[in-house]
Amino acid sequence: MAASENQRMAYRDKFKGLFNDSFQAWLETLLKALHPAGDFQAIRKTAGDGGLDGFVISSQHVYQAYAPARIDELRDSETAGKIHTDFGKAKRSLTGQLKRWTFIHNHPEAKLGKRSIAAINRVKKLNPEVVVAVLDIDSLWEEFVRFAASNIGTPLRCRWRG
Repeated sequence: MAASENQRMAYRDKFKGLFNDSFQAWLETLLKALHPAGDFQAIRKTAGDGGLDGFVISSQHVYQAYAPARIDELRDSETAGKIHTDFGKAKRSLTGQLKRWTFIHNHPEAKLGKRSIAAINRVKKLNPEVVVAVLDIDSLWEEFVRFAASNIGTPLRCRWRG
């Protein structure tokens, strides 16, 4: 069943309205829906998360979220620093077993700045064995649409509202 326009709008409202830990908690719910039960693991915040905001066991896939409290805090230099620092932490946390790393940000225009793109490019150049991806408000929605199309009859276990 194709996603409705109402579902897409509710998703966009939620995506744009959450920040920091609230955004990450909601994102965890969405990411669980994209993976088989038990495969996606949210990471507890104890003495740091090791650059892991979410982890997919079967594919050694790390998700890293970035959603600062105010959108004016989404500065290019800070985003670039977050990319570089968190990728390094994730790689060290998984001791060479990192296969895929996805950075999810909440910029309202679904865009990154030139420093952030340079950081992504550097991460990829220095780690050619790792699949590197970036998701934003639009591309994450596209992931859900693809999931729904390829899993007809499989319930999407997430809530856009609430």
